[in-house]
Amino acid sequence: MKKIAAILVAGGLLGGALPAMADETYRGVMQISVNGQAATMNNTSVVREVAVILTLKERPKLGELGGKIRFADPWVCGFELSYSGQQYAFKGAGVGKCRSLEGGYLSSERAGDELKISIHDTDDKLLTAFELEKDSSK
Repeated sequence: MKKIAAILVAGGLLGGALPAMADETYRGVMQISVNGQAATMNNTSVVREVAVILTLKERPKLGELGGKIRFADPWVCGFELSYSGQQYAFKGAGVGKCRSLEGGYLSSERAGDELKISIHDTDDKLLTAFELEKDSSK
């Protein structure tokens, strides 16, 4: 009985020593143009910003849910993201302003606590690019 208790205690200590797998959350803004669509790289008529929250799994597996992205007012929509190894495909049907992103994907590049985001449509055309900062409140 003492041997079983010792094994359970040691297992508990080792389990506590392993780092927890946590999602990473990033926040920032995406600029939108007069027509309410994502501002393109050449569009200078930006009039508003849309808050963006991106949550990525720490170690997603290929083809599985790798995170989610949410856009605040005036878009008020979002997608779950399917991880493909180099990018995240927008999963599901987009509603409202997100309809223009349906079937597209986002790619990201880490730079310290920032994440550079590029959003592409189904034809691989770059729609917009912006930076998000890691949410340090978690």
